[in-house]
Amino acid sequence: MKPITDPSDIDLNKHGVIEASAGTGKTYTLENLVVRLLIEENIPIESILLVTFTEKATGEMSQRIRANLENAIEAQTHTPEERERLQTALDQFDTASIQTIHGFCQKTLRLHALENGIPFETEVVEDLPLYESSLYELMRAGWRQKYEESFESLLRLSGFEGSLKDRSDWRSHLLKVARDWQPTLGDRLIPEPPADLKQFALDLGSEFERHLETIRQLAGPMGDSDVREHPLSVGFSKLNINARTRNALLEKVLHPLLRFIARSEKERVTWGDFQELIGEAQSYSAFKTNGSTFETLIPSKWLQAGDNLEEVCPTLRPLVVALEGLRRLQPGKRVFAGFVRDLREEVDRNKSDRGQISFNDMILRLYVALQPETPSSERFLDELR
Repeated sequence: MKPITDPSDIDLNKHGVIEASAGTGKTYTLENLVVRLLIEENIPIESILLVTFTEKATGEMSQRIRANLENAIEAQTHTPEERERLQTALDQFDTASIQTIHGFCQKTLRLHALENGIPFETEVVEDLPLYESSLYELMRAGWRQKYEESFESLLRLSGFEGSLKDRSDWRSHLLKVARDWQPTLGDRLIPEPPADLKQFALDLGSEFERHLETIRQLAGPMGDSDVREHPLSVGFSKLNINARTRNALLEKVLHPLLRFIARSEKERVTWGDFQELIGEAQSYSAFKTNGSTFETLIPSKWLQAGDNLEEVCPTLRPLVVALEGLRRLQPGKRVFAGFVRDLREEVDRNKSDRGQISFNDMILRLYVALQPETPSSERFLDELR
């Protein structure tokens, strides 16, 4: 980064970025660059674009540039030809493009409304209130009509449960993700939402039960005996690993897992019950820090006697694989992503129906319009130049 002490040091034939703290001369530098462009490059005032963040800054910059032109003319330090250029710029100052970022985007898009697929007259709106009202309508009626009997289970799967604060946090998170997500710029929702949320909810029960049946078969019959007497527990207690680690894994991960499997033999368990099992297993810190994966049950360090996993716990490894298959279903995150997609589609539909556009929409649409793959981008760029 080259330090600049005088605006005359800047090469007008190169791109440049001016970085400085507030009040250290950025606007002063811009004012003088405008004068230099008028005099040295003979660029008309209407061909110079100055963009700011706020209306207030736009007004202040306009006043300061006008005053700078007047001072440059009165200073008598320029040639008659240069003063004539400055006077012409001053006389035509109303044609100068000194705008906010959003004002510039809106004006440019309006001039090319047909190419950009927007109405000639649009109402500029704030995004957040529109997202909030759209989410309210979806939760009040839209999703209930769309997903029918699956709606309540989808809500629970997505995390909308618990205290009032938990539900408020859920709404806030959904609003934030939906507003930040920009698929036009290549953003992806991970995990990806199901193509059909309603069918996903209907299929989830059978998918969950299929994984659970595999887990039950690998674990073997549970019966009514104490989980500490189950062959998996007995075998695990014989592993050649640190005794303290072994006991912690038994009490905090394996025994809760065996109780969950035993319960599934007697009554219907749900994804929510499986999530509770994961939550209970997180009391073992390594389980939590390893990403809540049941692979934590497979030892990575052995005592001098060596690895005896296949000898004393032959079904543990395939059981862990089955558990991970169930865990990776991630229905809650996929349903949440589906709700994010629904909310964005609802907001976009409302904007289109009402002829509305937000500040972020303006910037995004102008960005897309200027991309090489956009058919009219070259003509667009030529006019801006």
